[in-house]
Amino acid sequence: MRLITGGRYQGKSAYAKKLTENDTNSAQTILDSAGKIQENDTIPNLAILDPTDSQTANIIRENDLSAFYKQCAQVAVLDHCEVLVDLLLPRFDIDNMSIDELHHELLGIFEEIIKAQPKMIFVMAELGCGVVPIDKKLDILREHCGRISCDLAARAESVDRMICGIPQRIAGN
Repeated sequence: MRLITGGRYQGKSAYAKKLTENDTNSAQTILDSAGKIQENDTIPNLAILDPTDSQTANIIRENDLSAFYKQCAQVAVLDHCEVLVDLLLPRFDIDNMSIDELHHELLGIFEEIIKAQPKMIFVMAELGCGVVPIDKKLDILREHCGRISCDLAARAESVDRMICGIPQRIAGN
């Protein structure tokens, strides 16, 4: 499992795609817009699953995590993990949960993703740099994206930080 992090628009997704294209051991699969696997020789080695895609977002919003885990098992990259955290937050009663309880629940979801695809490349934007949000929901999102990033980094074989489209290995081999 790997983690690619960095600020917005720094080339994280393009780098993840490049990593999967260079993986000669990968199966040739891609998800169509309905989340179904299609075989094709002209596509990248493994698809990138993006929670900003409306089909994937709807699966998450409908609380069909088993279908989401099945999608994760078929891809090499989970892009925009910060959006995934944002989509998951409404599942929980955040007003009546401690930060640690909510973190435990979110971490459990990411652990299931790792079980489904142990070689997953997680791509998550850094949200913790800059002004602390006044809005409580945005502050909770930022807090948990940071915590999940730390957890993923601790488990990852490697962690790369993207700066101006240049990957910088900050942990692992």
